Amino acid sequence: LELPGEEPRACRVPDVGGVQMAALSGRHSCCLRSERVALPELARGATCSLVTLLPEILFFNRAGEGFEVGFRQADVPEGTIRWVPPGGCAPVWWDGSGEPALQ
Repeated sequence: LELPGEEPRACRVPDVGGVQMAALSGRHSCCLRSERVALPELARGATCSLVTLLPEILFFNRAGEGFEVGFRQADVPEGTIRWVPPGGCAPVWWDGSGEPALQ
């Protein structure tokens, strides 16, 4: 796996139904997830799986219409607040300073 501007990193693809942690950089923790995909009757007997790369932490805003939810890493400037619109989601990436805590 390789994030632009970072060195490539090796990671094992998980077995179907499994999850494997994958660090794309020191601040980009992700996970690989493998799931079985159902194929049409025509392809009976063939096995197929889907592997997705997701941020380790995703915030979802289910607060309802008109309510944005904001979050930021503790001990970083207030200008770094990340706003999530109603029904939206956003990944959490640590900036590398301090402990990974949110406000």
